[in-house]
Amino acid sequence: MIKRDHYVETTFHNEYRCHSAPIVITDIEKYNGLEVIILSGRFTAETARDLEKTMKSHWQKNEMSDMIFNFNDVAFLSSAGIRTLMVFRREAEKKEKRIVLSHVAVELIEILEVVGLKEIFPVFDTDKEAILFLERQ
Repeated sequence: MIKRDHYVETTFHNEYRCHSAPIVITDIEKYNGLEVIILSGRFTAETARDLEKTMKSHWQKNEMSDMIFNFNDVAFLSSAGIRTLMVFRREAEKKEKRIVLSHVAVELIEILEVVGLKEIFPVFDTDKEAILFLERQ
């Protein structure tokens, strides 16, 4: 059974919004010490830098944990978005943390496969599957 921590960041949407960008973090949920980072929008060259700054700011304020990036509402992934995911991965590896993806559209999975990143970023259909995978490792 997955226990959800009672974690509500009431100012999150305002404080961590990627300011001039259509990709936003709509929520960060904690489950058993893991973070589910829910993204929404288009992961373009312009928005990738904003998201990178937003996550680095979040990590300065909160201890980094294993992460699930929920792509349910992500409509586009550019090469700059892929680069940003790799930056996140390097940061996570420094702290011996892992990143997996969930709810990724078929079109975006194909992009990850073409560039060889599906092996680096395990992809799961649901957050629950991703959580169970991280808890077993």
